Amino acid sequence: MKNRNYYLLISFTFLFNSIGISQTEFSSKTGKEEPRYVSKFKKVKYTYPEDKSSTIENISSKADEIIGVLNKTGELSKKNSWFSQIKSENIYVSVMDLGGYRLTIEVKDGDYEIHRGFNKKKPSMVLKLNTKNLKDLLIIVSDGEVTYEEKYRLFYTIADAAWRAMFYVDPYYLPGDKSEFKFDNLVHLHIPPKEEALILGLPAYIKLTAVNVDGQWLVFRGLHGDPDIKLKLTLSQAADLYKLGYYEVKDVKSQKQAKEISKEFLNLFNETIEYQRKDHE
Repeated sequence: MKNRNYYLLISFTFLFNSIGISQTEFSSKTGKEEPRYVSKFKKVKYTYPEDKSSTIENISSKADEIIGVLNKTGELSKKNSWFSQIKSENIYVSVMDLGGYRLTIEVKDGDYEIHRGFNKKKPSMVLKLNTKNLKDLLIIVSDGEVTYEEKYRLFYTIADAAWRAMFYVDPYYLPGDKSEFKFDNLVHLHIPPKEEALILGLPAYIKLTAVNVDGQWLVFRGLHGDPDIKLKLTLSQAADLYKLGYYEVKDVKSQKQAKEISKEFLNLFNETIEYQRKDHE
């Protein structure tokens, strides 16, 4: 594990040192140029909605129904090639219209398992969903073909959780100066839809802000403030970003492999930069 983390450190140092952008920024606090990048990371513990499902009438039968929906969804999904590309996920779900009823969706190596409650494993994502979200997922996979509009709605539902998960990769929390990773402390990301996608009857648009406060990475929906950098992605690029930034970094076993992943990440990063604040150019 130590060797793997070392390779990852080399990887991302190599990556961000290759990007030709300013290393300092103006500080409104001191009135001077200060180091631009975040120097410390502090992992924020996931928080979960309180489980008040015991107050819901007929909760047992309603929970059985939604678990049945998820099991059907899993069986249908296994028939599709894209499902086998999901390497490993352990997703905590709070079903909000069932009083925060807790479920775990575990996916690995082309198979899945649904658990009542949260299992003891570290979550890869933490989602707050409604029964409609889960029933819609079954409808989406039922015909064996996922349209662009359906993909966009799925991405919209999990986008903030997925980006937050990328900031929770273990190597970022090793001791040491994190400025080597060259992470800005205010980043925007948006994915303009190529065609209209509706969520609750309203047009959906994936817009996210990641901000580092006292070393803690926080992710919010919407675009807030004037960012250090703004990324514009397609759905395909967003999927590649997650694959590289979450799956691939955890599987690095050599420096050569780390640099190959870094090169891919750098190419994708450069393709998607839409804006840099003037003092960073």
